[in-house]
Amino acid sequence: GTFHILQARASAPSCAHSEALASELRSGLGSRIRAYLAAEDRAMLERVSGSDFADLEQAVLLLGSCELKQILSPARFVPSPLNVLGLHALRALLAERMGDARVRARGLDSDPDFEAWRRDGVLIKDYDTLGDEGLLRLLRLASGELEESIPLPPYRWTPRNVTVAAERDPQNDMHIDTFAAIVKVWIFDASVTRDEGPLEYVVGSHRETEARLRWMHAYSLPPFKEALVEPSFRLQGSDDAAVAAADFVQECLEKRRPVLPLPGVARTLVIADTSGLHRRAQGVVGRTRRSWRLAGDNDGGL
Repeated sequence: GTFHILQARASAPSCAHSEALASELRSGLGSRIRAYLAAEDRAMLERVSGSDFADLEQAVLLLGSCELKQILSPARFVPSPLNVLGLHALRALLAERMGDARVRARGLDSDPDFEAWRRDGVLIKDYDTLGDEGLLRLLRLASGELEESIPLPPYRWTPRNVTVAAERDPQNDMHIDTFAAIVKVWIFDASVTRDEGPLEYVVGSHRETEARLRWMHAYSLPPFKEALVEPSFRLQGSDDAAVAAADFVQECLEKRRPVLPLPGVARTLVIADTSGLHRRAQGVVGRTRRSWRLAGDNDGGL
C-alpha cells in the first residue's frame, strides 16, 4: 500500500521512550502536516471532530516516541485518547494528501488511467491485452511509486479459488482494509458471475470525503470496542458511526456494485484500492469463484 509515505516505523511490542527519537518524529510529522494539509483540510477535520485543529496538532506533537511510532506505523488502528480530537481522521487524510502529492511528483497524473483510478478506486482491464508491462504501469499509478514496494515482471499468478459456504464469512461484510490506500490485484476467470460471490466495491469510497471521515472518526472514539475487535472497519460495524454518518452508510449501500469479468474476456484483471468499501458478495452455496492473485508475499486478494 502507500502508508509508507508517512515514513512508517513498525511499533515494537514493548517500547522505551527516547527523547532523541521523539524529537526526530515530531519534526518529521510536523513538517508533513504543514506541507500537505491545506487550510480547508484543517477546517474539514475540525468539522468532523468538533475540536480545534491546533489543539490536535499540539497534542500529537507533544507525544513521546512510543506513541509517535504507533501513529506513524501502518497499524490499522491506534487506540489513542487523541482520537477524540480527530487523530484517526488526521492519519487518514494526511496519508491521502501525501499520496496525491507523490503521484504528481512522479508525473503519474498524466497516465491515461489516472482520472478513473483517482475517481473510482478500481480498474478493470483485459489482462491478455494489457500484459505484464501494462500491469506494471498500473501498479506504479496505484502506488505512486516507480520502484519501491512494486513487484517487477514477469509476473507469476497463484490460484485463489473461493467456494461459497453456507456459513456467513466475515469477508461478506462491507469493510475497509485499513485507513490508507492499499492495493489488491486479482485476475477473474470468465466464468465468474453473481452466483460465485464476486468482489463488490463501492466506487469512489476510497477518497477521504467529509462524510467518510465523519464515519471513521465516530468509529475510532473511546472505548474503541468495535475498532479493537476488528480494526478493518465494517460499514455497519459500529452503531455510533452508523448514526454519526448515516448519509455515508446509506450511500455506500446504494452504490455497491459487483465487479464482474469483462464480456468476452478470458482473464479480467482487477486492481482495487481496498481502503475503499468492499466485500466478497454472497453467492450460491457450493459455487466456486475462480480467480488468481499475484504470487509472493503480498496478500493479493480476498
